[in-house]
Parts: sequence; C-alpha cells; structure tokens
Amino acid sequence: MITKYSTIHEYLLFWNSPSCTPLSSDRLRTDRARYIRKYLAPCIGSVCLNRYSENHLYKLRRFLEDDTETSEVMGFIVLRTFRQAMTFAEENMYIFNAFCDDLYIPYIMDRKIRLYTPAQITSLFSAIEYELLCNYYKLIYYTVMTSAEARALRVSDIDIENRTLHIRQRIYGKARHSHSIKPLIDPQQARDIYLSDEAMACVLDELRRREERCLKPFWKDTGQDLLFTYRNGGPITDSYLAQTRKTVEAITGIKDFSTLSLRYSAANAALKAGASEKTIQDMLGFTSLRYVFRMKDKFIEG
Repeated sequence: MITKYSTIHEYLLFWNSPSCTPLSSDRLRTDRARYIRKYLAPCIGSVCLNRYSENHLYKLRRFLEDDTETSEVMGFIVLRTFRQAMTFAEENMYIFNAFCDDLYIPYIMDRKIRLYTPAQITSLFSAIEYELLCNYYKLIYYTVMTSAEARALRVSDIDIENRTLHIRQRIYGKARHSHSIKPLIDPQQARDIYLSDEAMACVLDELRRREERCLKPFWKDTGQDLLFTYRNGGPITDSYLAQTRKTVEAITGIKDFSTLSLRYSAANAALKAGASEKTIQDMLGFTSLRYVFRMKDKFIEG
C-alpha cells in the first residue's frame, strides 16, 4: 500500500506494476526497473513522497549530468520515465506537485533521418493518391505535425474559418488493442498550426470523404469525431500503415517510407527556403532551439 510516507523507490516500483500501467509491455517494465535500480533509487530513492520537492528533481538532473557513464540520450530517457511516474503520482494525489511542468523531454533520435527530395515527394504523393490515407500523409508533410498528433486530430480541432488546426491531444501506443487518445502530457506541446493552401485542400477533401463514409463509432466518445479513421471508423494504428509502405516501395522504389522522414523533409525544405531556426522550432513543437540543431545533425539527404 502506497502512502505519503512511502519512499520514491517504493512508489516507482508500485507505479511500474501492471496494476498502474496496464498498457505497458513486459519489455518496457523491464527497462523501467533497470532505470529505477541504476539511476533513480541511488539518487533520490530514499526520499519520502511527502518530502519530495523541486530540489530533488534538480538533484536528479545533476546526478545524470555528472555521471560520466550516462549518455545524454539515456539521461533524457531516465528523466522522461521519472516525469511519467511523478505525473501519475500527482494525478492520484500521492504528492501535491510533481514539479514537472517545465521538464520537457523530447524524443532524442538515435538514428539518422533520410530526407526526401522534392521529386521523391511528388512521386510519393502520386503513388498514394488513391489510398485511403493519402490526405493523412499529405497533411503531415504540409503542417509538420507528428503522426501521433495527426491520428488523434478531431474535426472539432479544425477551425476552417481561421484556417487553423488546434493540436491538443495525441494517440499513445502503436498496437491495435493497446492504444489510447489522451491530451498532450506536456502543455508546451499544444499549439495552433496555420493551414497553407495545400494543407487546407487536404483537410477539406478528407472532410468530404468522411461524410461519404458511414462511420461506426470505434470509441464511445471520440470515434465519430476523429478526422482520419479506418473503414470501421476506428483510429489509425501502425498495423494499418504497413500496406502503404509496401505500395510506396513497389511504385517509387523508396524503402522504409516513414512519416518521420516526411515531417523533417518539410522542415528542411523550409530551412532552405529561408525560414529561421526559431520558425522551425515552432513548426515542430520543440521548446528549445538546441533540439532543432540536434535534429539537423541527423539528416541524410537523398
């Protein structure tokens, strides 16, 4: 039984259990347990929940920065895990404040990102022109939103009159039976995206297609309101995108087609067109310019 007198170590083990995080895989639980044992427990694990403060968060960050054996990527992963755990503790009133509102932990890319040339973009869109999700891919390219944000985009998030998309939620989980749509964990990721002429055309076309399909609600609250759905009215998951990747490779010869490459190809095109790094930061939803420069180091063109 977890109380306010339990230690952070005891709480983290409780949080990592199936009863608290039923959608987490066994592999993820094993990784979390390793982070808890190696990084979190030695630093602030003995602190009681009722004594937890912002200073303990700063202590953890310094501990990760000073550890010469801990890479920057691993430090971010550990901080992200800690943030998820303490946010859960705050929501369930184990602690009063998680002090994590300003702790933005981005996804740190550990592999190179292949960019598509303008000619490849044209051939890609031609290849998927008659696919069910063609507007989904096009909107990601024209707005630079993430695939998780695009899949969770609601019709009510679209302001046609002001040509604006309101990004307020995303889909969590990739498998068909282990995903959910929730508000963005980090409020700093919420943003409004102005719709260019190309993006506006995608939205209007998808709204028209949506009206022509008889959608059955997949989820009681959100099924009918999602902009992009599969034929049964349910949200798009990774299993639905595999066929598109096969189609793209067969027609264009482009292997490992991904929405991540689409997103950053658009960002790189904007950079080449004269956009500032600050503009790219706002487009991608980053909260720091250093993530833009780190992203640029991962590009492989052609």
